Amino acid sequence: MVDKSYDSAVAWQNFLGEMERGFNSFANQAMGSSGFSRAMNQVSGTSIGAQKALGEVMEPTSCPRFTAWPTCWKKS
Repeated sequence: MVDKSYDSAVAWQNFLGEMERGFNSFANQAMGSSGFSRAMNQVSGTSIGAQKALGEVMEPTSCPRFTAWPTCWKKS
C-alpha cells in the first residue's frame, strides 16, 4: 500500500510558498530603502527623456499626403 503521509506535490507547494515569502520579504525591504527610491527615480527620468527624444526625432514636419517619406521627416 502507498504511504499517504508524504505527498510530493504538497511538499513542492510548501517549498514554493516559503520561497515566495522569502523573496517578498527581501523585495519589500529593498523597495523600502532610500537608495532604491533614488535609483527608480533616475531610471524613470532617463526613460522619459529617451521617449521624448525619440518622439522628437520621429515627429513628421508638415507633410503633404502621398509625398516620398524621406522628404517628410525633420533633418537633424
